[in-house]
Amino acid sequence: MWLFALPAVLINVAIILVPAILTFAAAFVTWDGVGVPAWAGILNFQRMVDDPVFWLALSNNVVWTLIFLTVPVAMAIVMAAALLLAPRGRLVVQSIIFLPRILAVAVIGRIFQGMIFSPATGVLAWLNGHGFSLADPLADPDRSLYAVAAVDIWHWWGFLAVVFLAAMRQRGAFDAGLPSRLLRWRRRPGGGSRMRHESVRTLRDGSLSPVAKPRRYLTA
Repeated sequence: MWLFALPAVLINVAIILVPAILTFAAAFVTWDGVGVPAWAGILNFQRMVDDPVFWLALSNNVVWTLIFLTVPVAMAIVMAAALLLAPRGRLVVQSIIFLPRILAVAVIGRIFQGMIFSPATGVLAWLNGHGFSLADPLADPDRSLYAVAAVDIWHWWGFLAVVFLAAMRQRGAFDAGLPSRLLRWRRRPGGGSRMRHESVRTLRDGSLSPVAKPRRYLTA
């Protein structure tokens, strides 16, 4: 059974684990990429800590992580719950929201650069032509991080919604009455909290079960 996972494990070891170890080892040497590496100890780390650019990059990464742990996940949960409770047209909506995930990152970047953020040809230009005064967020150091985050959120949130919907529907496969119970709770006074609790439990069970009980899913 585990032989099916062996190719993926070997690929991840070769292109992720081994380069990561070599990169970590390179942090302790001084090397120009051509000559013989010279041992530097923790000197590179001392220079990094003393560099203000490092702290700016670290804070940007913290902000980026907080954004992606909240915004796309919340959007995906709301969409997944809506698709679970309103199955009509579900396949069409799933296809539309999943489409950005299959587009190349370079294509998505070009779409937003030329069609959204461009002050000459994009939506930004149209808004400025109708009374607004908006600058290109990519040219503003204070807003560029959030502009790029918006692009990546658009790229990922549909994929997360499809994953969460699959978890909800999987839970429904073992408990056929789940969708109808959610609908009944939604219509009752005070049923919103019960509905949210059951939805979160469904997502938790559906997301963690393949990890906690892999045999059940590999042999299904």
